[in-house]
Amino acid sequence: MQAFAALETSGKHANDQAFCAVRDVSRHGIGMHTGQPPFVGQEVRLRLAIGEDIHTITTRATRVTKRKDDFFEVGLDWSECTPADLSFLRTFLTIQEDD
Repeated sequence: MQAFAALETSGKHANDQAFCAVRDVSRHGIGMHTGQPPFVGQEVRLRLAIGEDIHTITTRATRVTKRKDDFFEVGLDWSECTPADLSFLRTFLTIQEDD
């Protein structure tokens, strides 16, 4: 899958636009690379660009691993998603599995 995303967080350590490259998506969450990671446990609004469509989904940061040169692997889970978000994700993942 080729997709890009932007992370947005609020509060004390707000970040209004962290660009990310999506590595993988599953029924449990999403993994990505970024230079501006959230903190573990932080609520994250994820703007996920798939083709020409952009979907905004609320997620939770569960993993942040620093790599070299201020590059981070980030894991977000779907625990904060609305029922509509989860429905979109189920449909999207079903399409990806069929390809």
